[in-house]
Amino acid sequence: MLLHLWSLLCLALAPCLSGLSLLPPPPGRHLVVGDGDLSYGAFQAKSEQQRSPDNGEGSLIVSVLESEQQHRDTYSGSRANHDAIEGTEGARVLYGVDATNLSAALSAALPPSPTFSSITFNYPHWPGKSNLRENRLLLLSFLRSAAPLLKPYPATVSVALAEGQGGSSSPTRAAWRQSWQAGSLAAEAGLLLLETSPHTHLSSYNRSSHRGVDRGFRVGQGEVHTFALPSPACPAADESCRMCSFFELHVLHSPSAGALVAAAVAGAARRAGLEGEVSLRERFGEGPPGGGGKEWAVYEAVAVGVRAPATREAAGEVRRGAQEEMAGAGLELRQGGRRSSEQVSNVIPLATYRRMQEKWGMLPIPVPAQAI
Repeated sequence: MLLHLWSLLCLALAPCLSGLSLLPPPPGRHLVVGDGDLSYGAFQAKSEQQRSPDNGEGSLIVSVLESEQQHRDTYSGSRANHDAIEGTEGARVLYGVDATNLSAALSAALPPSPTFSSITFNYPHWPGKSNLRENRLLLLSFLRSAAPLLKPYPATVSVALAEGQGGSSSPTRAAWRQSWQAGSLAAEAGLLLLETSPHTHLSSYNRSSHRGVDRGFRVGQGEVHTFALPSPACPAADESCRMCSFFELHVLHSPSAGALVAAAVAGAARRAGLEGEVSLRERFGEGPPGGGGKEWAVYEAVAVGVRAPATREAAGEVRRGAQEEMAGAGLELRQGGRRSSEQVSNVIPLATYRRMQEKWGMLPIPVPAQAI
C-alpha cells in the first residue's frame, strides 16, 4: 500500500521533475552488489538503520561474489564489516552472488522474483587488466540482470564509475569510443540514464577491492550514474545524460521541404517514445552542371532519448516512420546514389552530437506549430 501511494505521488509530480533532483528511492528492499570488503554495506547499514524490513526479508541486502571463506581470506575487514551489517536490524550479507546473474544468485536466499527499491554497484571492474570490451560486457550484463528486479521509479539502479569512465560528457566521438558507454549500454538493458552526480560517499567507506585483492584504487572524482525503468512517473533524463542516434534523409529540395521533414521526424520520434529534430546538412545537384538536374537537400535527423532509452533500433524506426510520412506528404526521397541515407549511427551522447552540430554549423529547423 505504501509503495502504491508513493507511485501515485510520483506520477502526479512527474511533469514537474525535469531538471530537478530525483526523488529518493521508495521504502522497500535495497540491494548492494560487488561490495569489496563489505565496508560500503556497513556504512549503509549504520546510516540507514531506520528503514523498515520489507516482507520480513530485510531492507538492506549486501552481496559479494566470493564465498564467505574466500572473503575472510581476502579482506582484512571482512569479519568486522560482516558483523556490522548483520548486527543491524533488517540488514544481511549474502555471499556467492554473481552481479551478472542476480535472479539465479538470489533465488536460494530470497523469495521468488524479489524486487528492489534500489540496486547499487560501486566501481565494477572485471578481474583482469583494463579492458574496454570486458568492462562494457560486465556493465551491460549487470544492468540486464538488475532491470527485471527493479521496482518502478522512483526505484533506481546506481553505478559509481571513475571520473569520465561512463562517457556521457565525452567531448568527441573518439573519446566516447574509449569510454564504457554507460548510457547506451543502459538503453540496451531497457533502462534510462537519468543523471550523473559526484560520488559523495567516497570517504565513507574503504575502496579496497582492486582486481579482487585487498588493495585500494583511485577513481578521481567518482561519478554515480543513476538509471531507472521508463514509465509515466519517470522524469526526463537530464540533458547532460541524454543519448541519441542520427541519420540522413535525402529529399528533393523545395522551399517547404525543411518544415515537412522536421514535422515528419518529430512525429515519428514521438511515436517511438523519443524526441526528434532535423538540421539541413547540405544541398547538392545531380546531373551535369547547368543541365537542369535535380537538387537534393541532405537533412540530418537525430532521435533523442528523453523519457525513453535511445537505441539504434529505435532510431531506425524513427527513420522509417519519417520516410513514410514524408512520402505521404508528397516529398520525393532519394534512394541510393552518391551515398546511402539508410544508415543509422551508433548511439552517442547528445552533448557530443551538439559539438558536432556546432562544428558543422548546423541549426535545428523549427517544427511547424500545427505538427506539435
